[in-house]
Amino acid sequence: MEVLILSNLVALILLIWLKSDAIVEWGTLFGLSKLLMIDEFYRMRTEETNLGINYPTFLKIKYNNFIVNLLSCPLCLSVWLSSFISFVLLFLGIDIILLIPTITVLSLITYGIITILLKL
Repeated sequence: MEVLILSNLVALILLIWLKSDAIVEWGTLFGLSKLLMIDEFYRMRTEETNLGINYPTFLKIKYNNFIVNLLSCPLCLSVWLSSFISFVLLFLGIDIILLIPTITVLSLITYGIITILLKL
């Protein structure tokens, strides 16, 4: 049961980060526009590229480094999120470390299915 909950949580985080503008919208709402470079993101999105890029792609274009590549790759982000959540649960007394690969794979499957359904 915990595996399903955690894999769905990771899939939800992937969907919010990679397939929506939630970070940009919430950043604007909370006054983090300067910190998150939201004005520059909108300028690049409309004027320079005309591709309708998302925020992780903007970060990858602007700062092409290891951390940004991890944050913009669904597989990489899923592995790290699954590991992080499992280690947090380990400190809370729930031993689920050996299920990191299962959580990762299930979250990627869920993310893939929802991504395909969103395109319909």
